[in-house]
Amino acid sequence: MALLVKLTLQQCILQYDDEANSLMKSMRFPFQICSQTAKKLNEICPEYALVANGMAFCCDEKLIDRMLVNWPFNDDYTSPEMKCPVCRYNLQRLYCHLYCHVNQAAFLRVPGENNTKVDQIETYIGTEYANDLVNSCKWASSQQSTNMDNQQFFNQGPMKWSFGKDLSMNYVLLADETVTPEHDHSDDEEEEEVYFPLKDHGFKCNESIPHANIEACSCDICKSAC
Repeated sequence: MALLVKLTLQQCILQYDDEANSLMKSMRFPFQICSQTAKKLNEICPEYALVANGMAFCCDEKLIDRMLVNWPFNDDYTSPEMKCPVCRYNLQRLYCHLYCHVNQAAFLRVPGENNTKVDQIETYIGTEYANDLVNSCKWASSQQSTNMDNQQFFNQGPMKWSFGKDLSMNYVLLADETVTPEHDHSDDEEEEEVYFPLKDHGFKCNESIPHANIEACSCDICKSAC
């Protein structure tokens, strides 16, 4: 049997279809957005909007509209994730990566054929990046959340609903550079899909983030700030 390696760097995999009222699996290359769309993106992803001029992303205006609709956090600042603004900002940046990152297809696995409705997504995240996010949030979270392991934090917390509550979302934390999911092949020619875990850094809860006007979290919800 022939074995083909499918590299997914610099590709997008999600598109929103108005007629189907659904996310669709759509393999395509990143594209530039207009200034008006960049202003809309700035509402939720200021770091992306800041470099929008001349840069290519995976989120067009329709996906940005879905981001605003699917925003998974409680904005009344009573939920655990809202008590620490650094925690909120870290999770917000991850949320933006899921929709807009130029290598979206490298860390999002969407089963099914191209141009079909999306009903499940598997997200691969680097363990160091995941640790940063969890550590910035765990002191602000409830005791139940504090006792979760890192994978439970993503799969049982608000990030589980990043693409809406009618879509099955699963986060997989990986230390390896690449992952090759196991699945059945019935064709004589097999295609091996290779994914790369999303890597970034998260801000510590005792750090301020001047470019985003985010203050460090207080001592009562951030142990390292005491």
